[in-house]
Amino acid sequence: MNEETERLIILGNGADIHNGLKSKFVNYVNHLQGQIGIIKRINNVKDYYNDILNKKHLYANFESKIKDIEYKYKSENIINDSNFWLFILIWKSKKDAKWYDIEKTIKNFLTEKFNKKDLYLNIDLYQELLDKKNLNVTINNEQLFIFLAIKLFNYKKQEISYFLLDELKKFEKDFSKYIYNNVSKNNYFNKNIEMLNKLCGNYFSNVLDFNYSTLLDKDFNKVNRLKNFVNIHGSFRNSSRYNNKYSPIILGIDSNYENNVNINYEDKVKIDKFTKTSRLLDFSGRKSDKILDIHIKNILFFGHSLGEADYSYFQSIFDYYHIYESNVKLTFVYAEYACQKQELMEITSDDAKYKDKFENIDFSRRNSQKIKVFKLINEYGETLDNKNHGKNLLHKLLLERRIQLVNLRFLDNENGII
Repeated sequence: MNEETERLIILGNGADIHNGLKSKFVNYVNHLQGQIGIIKRINNVKDYYNDILNKKHLYANFESKIKDIEYKYKSENIINDSNFWLFILIWKSKKDAKWYDIEKTIKNFLTEKFNKKDLYLNIDLYQELLDKKNLNVTINNEQLFIFLAIKLFNYKKQEISYFLLDELKKFEKDFSKYIYNNVSKNNYFNKNIEMLNKLCGNYFSNVLDFNYSTLLDKDFNKVNRLKNFVNIHGSFRNSSRYNNKYSPIILGIDSNYENNVNINYEDKVKIDKFTKTSRLLDFSGRKSDKILDIHIKNILFFGHSLGEADYSYFQSIFDYYHIYESNVKLTFVYAEYACQKQELMEITSDDAKYKDKFENIDFSRRNSQKIKVFKLINEYGETLDNKNHGKNLLHKLLLERRIQLVNLRFLDNENGII
C-alpha cells in the first residue's frame, strides 16, 4: 500500500455549517442578542446619539455633548456586556443584519483614512482626541461616535493600537467559548468524522483547518488515512491551556491589506499587529503537525469562502507546490446547505408565484463557488513573476484537467475527482 500523503484538505467554516455547527459570526451575535439583547441595546445608543445630533444647537460645546452620550452608553450597560469590536461590528451593520464579517470590519476600520490627501489614519485621530492634544480638529458624526466608544471601553492610557488589539483578544476568547458550548450539540463530532472520511477517501491525507472547532484526540483514529491535522488559527481546545496569556483562537486581516494603497511605515507598524501573519506568532511555540508534504497530488478545498483575509495562505501553498509547472490538482468541493434543501422541499408547485424564487436559488452552491474559484486563481496569477503565466494560469489548469468543482456527494466515484 502506498502510504505517501497524497491529499491536502483545506477546511473552512462551510464545513462546520455542513456538520450542523452554528459557527457563523451572525450566530454568535444572535446568541448574545437572545441572552442579553445586545443588538437592541447598541442600536438604542445609536438612535439616542442621532437624536442628540439633531439637537446639537442646544449644546454649548463638544464636552457637554460627550457627557450626554456617555450617559446613554452607561445606562444601556454596553461596556460590561460588550467589547469594542463587537460594538463596531453591530453598529456598522444594519439593524436587521443577516450576516456579519468581523475580519472585514477590522480591516475597514484600520485602513479607512480620515483625510485621503495626507493618509491620516483614523486611529491617529482618536489618539489625539484621547490625549486631548487636538480637540479643535474637525471630525464627522461617525468619528465622534467611535471616539466615545474607545474612551468608554476601559481605555487605559496606552498607544491606541494596543487597546484595539486587547479588545480583539477579548472578542476571540468570548467567541471561542461560544464554539466550545456548541460543538457537543447536533451530533457534530460524528458528522465531522463522517465528512473527513469522505474527503480523505482512499488516500492518506493532511488537513489544514481554518475553523475553531477541531477533531478530538480520541476520534483521530476514526478517520481513515488521516495523517496530520492542524487548526491554523487555533481552536476552542486551547482555552484551558493558554487562557491566561494568549487568545485560544485568532482573528485578523490578510497581510496584503495595503494592495493599491500607499501606507507609510509608521501606519503599517500599527496595522501589522492585526494581520494573521503577526497573530500567528502567538501560536509559534505550540506543538503542530507538518501539513505541507512534498508528495501531495491533490489539494481539496471544502467549505472555505476563499476570502481575501486568507489569500496569503493560499499564495504560500500554491507557491510551495509550484502550481503552474507541477501536476498538483486543485479540487473545490461544495455541498448543499440544509436550509436550501428545506427551501427546495417547500417549492412543490409549478405555480407562477414560486417561479422567481425557484430560479434565484443556487441550491448546490456550485455557481457561487465557481465565482470565488475564478477570483482566487486570477488573483494568484497576478502574483507570478511571469505575467503571461499569470494571465493563462486558469486556462492551463483547465486544459490539463487539474482544476475541478465537485459535489461532496459525488466525491471519489465515477462522477467525482478525475
